[in-house]
This record gives sequence, C-alpha cells and structure tokens, in this order.
Amino acid sequence: MPCSQRFIDHDLYRINGFLHPVDAMALAGLAGYQLGGGVLGAMMEIGVFYGRSAALMGRYLRPDERFVASDLFDINESETGESEQLTAFRETMRRSGISPEALIVLQGDSARLDPAEILGRAGPIRLMSIDGGHEEHHVRSDAALAAQVVSADGVIVFDDFFNAQYPDVTVAALKALETVLSGFSPFLITRNKLYTCRREHLGGYRTAARDMPVWGRANFDAFRFL
Repeated sequence: MPCSQRFIDHDLYRINGFLHPVDAMALAGLAGYQLGGGVLGAMMEIGVFYGRSAALMGRYLRPDERFVASDLFDINESETGESEQLTAFRETMRRSGISPEALIVLQGDSARLDPAEILGRAGPIRLMSIDGGHEEHHVRSDAALAAQVVSADGVIVFDDFFNAQYPDVTVAALKALETVLSGFSPFLITRNKLYTCRREHLGGYRTAARDMPVWGRANFDAFRFL
C-alpha cells in the first residue's frame, strides 16, 4: 500500500520521531522506484525509535517481503517484559498495514547482529536505513553489517550525514565508502541523509532521484562528490 501524499504530508507526523519532509519524499520515491522496477528484497532500519520512517518504508513491502527493525527498544521498560517503545512501535506498524508476520524485531545492540540470521529470516535487504548509534564505532559497525546483507541492487541510507551535532556519522560514512562499502557511491544528499548504491546501479538511482514525482516544490542541484 504505497504512501498517499496525505500520509506523507500529515499522517506520518503523528508518529513520534524524526524525519524531514524532503527525506520522507525521498524514501517514498525510492521505495516506489524499487517496487515498480522489480528490485526485490526486504527492508531494514537500525534505530527505528517509534517507527516514523519504518512505517513509511514498510508501506512499500510486497506481500512476501519482510521488514527488519533493529533497536535497543529500552524506552519506558515495563514489568511485562516489553517496553512501551516496542509496544508503540508494533502498533504503529500495524496501523500502517504491515502485518505481524512481515515484521522481524531484533532487540539489542546492532553491533551484535548476525548477518547470516538476517539473511536467513528476511533475505537480502533492498532498502536499509542506518540511524542507530551516532558515534564513529556505531556507524562503522552498522556499515559493515550493511555491506553483508544489502542486495546487489539495494540502497543504504545514512541518517544525520553532515549534521553538525553528530560529526562522527559523516566521518564514519566516508570511511565506510572507502573500505567496507567501496563498491558503493552516493547518488543523493539531502539536508539530513546520504543515499548510496552500488556503482553499477548508480545511473538508475540517480535518474530516479532526479525524476521522482513526489518532490513537489523541492529544489535540488547536481554536483560532483567522491
């Protein structure tokens, strides 16, 4: 059930979280491009918080695809054993049309995630958002994981790239593009995120990013980077 413009402009912001409208449009556009272009695979986000961007991404899942949600889920822990955060996240995803069967929750430190488990339970990831810990070692670890689970034609998104509050994210992302993600290149930079794909798919994603109908009145420029 792809996102309507009303969902992007209005309903999405009833969900607790952080997602700039431009990045909401970008994620919706890229997920829609993958859906229409035959790019198969699961989706994954490290650091889902209460599910604002996960709810948007998950609306572009095919019936047989999975959404992998990784987070500490430790906000307002309860005696039932499930935190208020996790309970609210599950409800957010349900309201967005993502069935419990399609949702894989991995609670804990993302540095301990097993790539083989992710691939075994969800298959290759076609759209992965990295928004977990913001120190250099966190992003480095999450990038190394992404290198092992993202599909050949998938996209990796780094949140808070160029955010002055989190300079480690920019440093770690650039280092990753020189090492574990050396086959990847940026194709889109917004105010808050860096979007990357493997070089053999750079032309398609760059064109898709430029031509997405969801942009509305957004402005963009073309420039050389890396």
